[in-house]
Amino acid sequence: MVLWLLGIGMGLPFSVVAVINGEYIGFLMLSSLMLGCVGMWGIIQLLKKLIWPDINYPIQKYRIHLVMGCVSVVITAIGFLDVNNLVVFYLVVPILVTWHLYNVCKNTVNKALQVDC
Repeated sequence: MVLWLLGIGMGLPFSVVAVINGEYIGFLMLSSLMLGCVGMWGIIQLLKKLIWPDINYPIQKYRIHLVMGCVSVVITAIGFLDVNNLVVFYLVVPILVTWHLYNVCKNTVNKALQVDC
């Protein structure tokens, strides 16, 4: 999460400068940063649900946030296609972590509901 926040802090000024210069990569990175912020909100909510499973909000509510975060990763991968293929490969990791975290939270909630019944 710290690396993501550093990426936002460093990526925003560079993407704005690239947009001002009219480069397409700036538009990709700026849209990726905006969608990534929404995706990060979904991940924070999943972490809260994982730590405190008794919180009274459904995790399905944040599914669209997680999808937007995954779209952000795909846009970033498109931007880095001509730079380094290894970077594009590593960008799959956030999608896998998000998918795993969502499934863990969903299973935790389902087990808690079965115990209460």
